[in-house]
Amino acid sequence: MLLLIFALIVNVWLLRCAVDYFLKLYRQNLENAFKNMPSPLKLFRVIKGLLKFAKEKGVSQGELCSYLYEEVASEVKCKKTTIEKWFAIANKINKL
Repeated sequence: MLLLIFALIVNVWLLRCAVDYFLKLYRQNLENAFKNMPSPLKLFRVIKGLLKFAKEKGVSQGELCSYLYEEVASEVKCKKTTIEKWFAIANKINKL
């Protein structure tokens, strides 16, 4: 009987260790996913600049939005959406 109780305690302890390990991995994955994201203020400034440029050049907001979606969709899947990517998009649009 004592051996059965000991085995139960060991199993519960091992289960708790496994759950803690997977929670730690999950937290690290979340931290890595959000580490490369631009701050909302920087992103707002880039988008504001893009919209100002589009207005000056006669590009409609719909055309700009679809262009951004096409350019960024593949990058979002790769988790490379950084502020540098947004500036690269702005530079591409400026060359049009």
